[in-house]
Amino acid sequence: MPLQVGHFVRYHERMLSKHEFTATLEYLGLSASDLATLFDMDARSTRRWVEDPSAIPGPAEQALRAWVRLQRLGLAWRPDGIAIGERNPEKLAEQIKAHARYAVDLDAVLRRVDGRGGPAAPWDVDLGAHQATLGPVCVFFYPLANGGFSPACYTRRDRPPDLQRDWSLIEDALACVAKAVAAAGPQWSRPPEGQSALFETDTPLPSQRAQDVLDLGERSFRRALEDHKELTAEERAAFAAGSQEIAVAIEGSVPDHSTTERFLDLMLSANPLLRPDWPLWLDTRPLQDRRFAPKVVNKAWQAFAVFSAGTVPWDLAEFSRLDPKGTFYLRRMIDDDTYARVNKVPAGKFLDPQHVIARTAEAIAVSLAFARAMGCSPEDTKLDFRFRWTKLRDRIIHSSTGAGRFLPPRSQYTSAEDDASGTIEVPLNTADSALAPYVARATATLFAQFGGFEPPVGFTGALVQKLMEKR
Repeated sequence: MPLQVGHFVRYHERMLSKHEFTATLEYLGLSASDLATLFDMDARSTRRWVEDPSAIPGPAEQALRAWVRLQRLGLAWRPDGIAIGERNPEKLAEQIKAHARYAVDLDAVLRRVDGRGGPAAPWDVDLGAHQATLGPVCVFFYPLANGGFSPACYTRRDRPPDLQRDWSLIEDALACVAKAVAAAGPQWSRPPEGQSALFETDTPLPSQRAQDVLDLGERSFRRALEDHKELTAEERAAFAAGSQEIAVAIEGSVPDHSTTERFLDLMLSANPLLRPDWPLWLDTRPLQDRRFAPKVVNKAWQAFAVFSAGTVPWDLAEFSRLDPKGTFYLRRMIDDDTYARVNKVPAGKFLDPQHVIARTAEAIAVSLAFARAMGCSPEDTKLDFRFRWTKLRDRIIHSSTGAGRFLPPRSQYTSAEDDASGTIEVPLNTADSALAPYVARATATLFAQFGGFEPPVGFTGALVQKLMEKR
């Protein structure tokens, strides 16, 4: 019968500790040297990561997280390998889309290997590393919940892998794996003791929860914008500019609240108002323009705020959503476009790292304040964040703000893509003084998209510290 994909496991989206990084390598069956080969870098760097995971660049950690998810789903992930089981590219694409099964009939494989007198050579099977090795050839497999296994991919160090050419070798490897699995018994596939904290079963991914909030927030914004007939064409155009989006989901027990005025007062009064200009999750109630008064829509508070030419010397467009069930969403114009007229530069031209870092830190601090105000337990609660920035293509990294004048515009620091995103998980008991590493991790992929740009050493920490001193 065809092998089936095993059940899901959870991987926490947050900065890796030394123990977690080591467990991740074990889960993927990688050594530090293997990692260096896959990333095409010096092995000394990956060995240093083992001792100090904080040195792992954001893109490298995101790659590791992606590989864990693919491993969890039973999908081939090794950059140097070829998936086993389906040799037709079109059918392989269907297989990945469906996440259903690998089209390897293990019984048929074993019969063919037995029919030719058994494996041509003894493979070295390592059940803990989930791999079988014969000289330069390595075949990888996944453990299944029922004690079986599922073929994953294979690679070889002496020449490019070729599934058609090496198929008999792969069948021999699978036969050897099947024999080793049968000898070990069904308990072989159980995770090592202590690993369950990193890879819990049957629980949604934190990043997916925040992504759901992001998707719902975007849909709510589009629907509300369409229904808001009183907005002028100029005000609507402000929402077409580049945006920064923040989606937050509380993970843990959330005390009961409902969409009352008391709840809205509770939330907005908890906002620490860290920025002297326009704080995130702006309280629109004091505004004279009643078009922007908060409204209850689909059991959540929603509000628009739009300021454009003719009313103030800058532009601002924001949509916010506060759900008493413990999710928050904000969509706001990128700060560089907000202050473009003031700075006498074209909108959509630049991205200021200081603005990005300060707003990301503010978003984390405000969300933590919201969760505390709602009565969530600091010791048992975490917040999942999903950030997204849009309309980035052809923008250049440049700072026109005082604290950020460390970099002139350079064409190599230009984004070739339109969107970027970042995901983090922050414990509710995190102190304000400890937010800088989370900010750095949330923005790393965004900055790297601009020609590999990285803020100067200490810049993020200094900005976050300065912002938090205003509390």
